[in-house]
Amino acid sequence: MIPKMLHQPISLPLISKIQRRGVNTPFVLCTPSLVERRIAHLVKQALTELRKQGIPSNFHHVHPIKTNYHREIIESAVKAGSWVEVGSELELLFLKKAIASSKNPLSLGDDFTIFCNGLKTPDYLDLIDELWRREVSVIPIVDNTFDAHKLLSSLSRDIPLGVRLRTLGSRFGLPYPVLLDLIRSGDLQPARLKLIQIHVASQHALMRGQDKIISTITDLAKEISLEHVEWFDVGGGIPQGLTEHQDIRCLHEYLVQLSEFLHELQEQEVVFPTIVSEAGRWVVSAAENLIFQVVGKEREPGEEYSYYHVDGSFITDLVDSFLLDQQWQVVALTSREGASLGLQREKAYLAGNTLDEKDIYPNPETKEPLFLPPFNNVPYYVVFRNVGAYQENLRGLHNFHVPRPRVILVGEEDKEDEFIVRQTAFVEDILARFGW
Repeated sequence: MIPKMLHQPISLPLISKIQRRGVNTPFVLCTPSLVERRIAHLVKQALTELRKQGIPSNFHHVHPIKTNYHREIIESAVKAGSWVEVGSELELLFLKKAIASSKNPLSLGDDFTIFCNGLKTPDYLDLIDELWRREVSVIPIVDNTFDAHKLLSSLSRDIPLGVRLRTLGSRFGLPYPVLLDLIRSGDLQPARLKLIQIHVASQHALMRGQDKIISTITDLAKEISLEHVEWFDVGGGIPQGLTEHQDIRCLHEYLVQLSEFLHELQEQEVVFPTIVSEAGRWVVSAAENLIFQVVGKEREPGEEYSYYHVDGSFITDLVDSFLLDQQWQVVALTSREGASLGLQREKAYLAGNTLDEKDIYPNPETKEPLFLPPFNNVPYYVVFRNVGAYQENLRGLHNFHVPRPRVILVGEEDKEDEFIVRQTAFVEDILARFGW
């Protein structure tokens, strides 16, 4: 059974309401309140699985800003009780500006904490130190060998730290011997260590490397006392299902495997007060859907599939489909006249309007065509579901004359008339990047 209100409903009447406000496709429909509900569901389900395994740890979500930079998304995550992870000076500046805003300051809880990952440039370190002196709780994380000494020598020794441990198959994090050297040399005082972090690409990588991770952490516990470590950060790694059923199943399977992994760690007498998740993609993906209009159709003689032309670009508007060959759930919406053909479907690829041979979804070299209702020149839309992670941030400038989707920020689903329109890029801004 799919929990209610964890996915964004899209309908022709809603698209029509938006178009009557003068907003043409393509656009992204964004529902920030979904983020709040999905975080609440994630935390509840995680605690349920932990208790099934007899693990007494608390569970907390930390929202990685990099998944979606829109303030409304971040505000929704914070409202749900999430802390925030930043991976660069730019992202920390976002938070600083939001916190210091005189008109609309970001409302933070008493225990709100910022986890600071990423390359620690001098400006990044200065900003961390500034916020710490302003009594904002920040946890810089030692991510790698080459900036460890720089970070440790630059920051006040009063600032607590986290350490990212290198895991199987990853080039990021501190190798265990390097961490021991830092501790034994006195550069890293064990009492400063408040967080141990592991980051893996997926739940499969976590489970494949769990024996090594457990061994490393138990060895560390024998070497130093871990009584000062408050958080064990397991990173993200929850896959985003193509359908709503897959989406919920992916979450459940991940949490079951995670709780079993933590149970194995507990059997080695290592238990952390709080388990931290950074499930950014799973939390924010469902909050946005990208909507194109189909504007034409063509079919070469002898071909068994058609090309449906849309009014946007996959290279510009859905970057991961081009860069990573990522797949999305595609839903066709058409009027009653268009639906009169019943359950008929035809094979089709979607073609973007950049006139680039690669501007096709899905990739004809690796993927079979979609099965779509026939297009017959009536209003016909295709909705790409769950595009809320990374697509706004990564959108490139390839053939940048193509209009970029506007973002429609909806308050609540039962108040569809209450939304604002924000253009995510203007021609003048793009031209200025190239000196025009």
